[in-house]
Amino acid sequence: MAPTSTGAQSTVASSVASASAFSRVGSFDDSRHALRDPTFVPLGIAWAVLLWFVVRDGGFAPTTWYAGALLLTALASLAVVTSGRDRWISRETAMATGALLAFTAWCFLSVSWSEVQDDAWDGANRTLLYFALFTLVAFLPWRTRTMFALIGTFSVAVASIGVIQFSRAATAADPTAYFQFGRFASPILYQNGDCALFLMAFWPALYLFSSRSTSILARGLCAGAATALLELALLTQSRGSLVAVPMTFGIYLLLVPRRLRSVFFATIPAGLLVATYRPLIHVFEASRDQQVSTSSLLDARATLLVSITLAIGLGCGIALADRRVAIPYRAQRVVAIALVLAATAGLFTVATLAARADPIGRANRAWDSFTTPRTAPAQGTNFSTGLSGTRHDLWRVAIQEIRSAPLLGVGVDNFAVDYLRERRTIDEPSYPHSVLLRLVSQTGIIGGILAAVFVAILGIIFVRRSEVRDERARGLHALALVVAGYWLIHGAVDWFWEIPALGGLAFVCFGIAARAGGAALVTTMINKPRSASVVATAIFAAALISLAPPWLAARETARAASTWRDGPELAFERLRRARTLNPLADEPDLIAGAISSRLGDLPQMEAAFRRALERNPRNWYAFLELAVAEALQGDVAAAQSHLASARRLNPREYTIMLVQRNLDEGKKPSPAELDNLFLERIGSISKPKD
Repeated sequence: MAPTSTGAQSTVASSVASASAFSRVGSFDDSRHALRDPTFVPLGIAWAVLLWFVVRDGGFAPTTWYAGALLLTALASLAVVTSGRDRWISRETAMATGALLAFTAWCFLSVSWSEVQDDAWDGANRTLLYFALFTLVAFLPWRTRTMFALIGTFSVAVASIGVIQFSRAATAADPTAYFQFGRFASPILYQNGDCALFLMAFWPALYLFSSRSTSILARGLCAGAATALLELALLTQSRGSLVAVPMTFGIYLLLVPRRLRSVFFATIPAGLLVATYRPLIHVFEASRDQQVSTSSLLDARATLLVSITLAIGLGCGIALADRRVAIPYRAQRVVAIALVLAATAGLFTVATLAARADPIGRANRAWDSFTTPRTAPAQGTNFSTGLSGTRHDLWRVAIQEIRSAPLLGVGVDNFAVDYLRERRTIDEPSYPHSVLLRLVSQTGIIGGILAAVFVAILGIIFVRRSEVRDERARGLHALALVVAGYWLIHGAVDWFWEIPALGGLAFVCFGIAARAGGAALVTTMINKPRSASVVATAIFAAALISLAPPWLAARETARAASTWRDGPELAFERLRRARTLNPLADEPDLIAGAISSRLGDLPQMEAAFRRALERNPRNWYAFLELAVAEALQGDVAAAQSHLASARRLNPREYTIMLVQRNLDEGKKPSPAELDNLFLERIGSISKPKD
């Protein structure tokens, strides 16, 4: 795991101050400042929380995202309660909020029929986090200028964090801590997730770079950020981006105003990416056996820094010229027609070549590649490995879940148990690597309908945005849909819902789209009812009850796991508090059992794993360790019984076979040997794969 950068954390602290560079988004003679907007502080806190998630491994740890969820839920409730009856929202925004609230409530209901209720509770609480972000942004009466300042600052901050992390990797004693299989994987520690982070931040940087309303300095910074984000995304070598980027760029050109300008300004970071491709891609080519070449990193870092500096200079120069030069409308039309003709010709050429290249045979070969797990390291680049991987097997099990529980779903975040039982690979993912399959398999048709209603309402708002005369508001609305659209497109083949830095950014953009597109539609504005404050207060109280206990339990569990060597009794006391705080969690007992095993206290080890199974009867690991404890105490029959239960839950698990072989040979299993095997797995096959 890559260490969290001190420089990256300082980026969060300085992000509010750097927002002033973007505060002049608006007409050049506009004297009002975005910092004077009363909504700047709560919105700034929300964006700062997202940046905190980014530098804290994407916010994946419960101790991180639960703390953020508590703060954001409080802010969202205050936004509704204190807005007063003189605040107006669009009818569509209110309907979208209601649909998302219903979906969140449905996720909480799924806890009751989930096999692993603690995982379902975590999943429902994560949905609550996204609902809080959406509500906060959708209900606050922010100004377009303010949101542009914040989203622009976020993009530049993400680019800065990525460059800082890569620079640290180039000079680190162990650069592999920042990489996975030769692919850059920082700050989120998952290469595909890092790619999505960089590319979601890319679109605001590109749009602000192309906008005449942005100050010259900010346009230069955005040009540098857009270039850095593209190059950092290339270093991650995520195959999903090969499809997601062209599709999102097409949506970008379709939605944003002034498409010709968008195409022109996109050529700057794209051209620099092409120019820097070789030294950047060489980082992956030079890596062998998970060891990254330091010389290739230094070359790539120099290339990255030079290209960013050049992009900032070009951006400022073009922005200065853009302020003084106006292209005649007729010339713009001619160029636009030429671009359309060129694009049409290119598509026709590609279609012709594809038709001549045995499309049926290529499709069959692609399907064979998709259904075949990768058995050898990638050669050349990761982009050239085709569709091989384990997603076919993940999606096969997710589809089986849909068939087994089509109406209700199997419960939020309850994929892991089914996959371990049904898998045909050695991977042990907790999620189905698809936002769409996750939605349908875990929340069923009902959850799918609620989510579809939410998206459909946002679509209605988009269709009606043509009634908004303010070009800046339309541009912000389009930009928000583009960022959220990238998350959906790339997330269709990956587990981005479970990474709060990515899911949170997507729902902030959904909230922007709901507000920016609907707030100006005066024909559909409604006065906020008196009951809204009561409902918000009730939701916040319920959220506090739902979020606080598992957060405190996760904190106690993490502290016990990291400090037990210094004081085992204090660790056990913390685990007892965690068990009391979260009545559904089996993790405190699992850790208590592992500590007892290390201490050689077999009766306490057995008792801990029995308590874990009382809370989660589907935990194969608890059955395995219980079998080990019983075998060491001489109860071979009980050990065989529990080992059989573990094998039914996870028939491909090697450690179960190892313990079974020991029992068959009359040997006692070695807890130390099992610990070493699990530690080795953490460092190898359990790492996320593309």
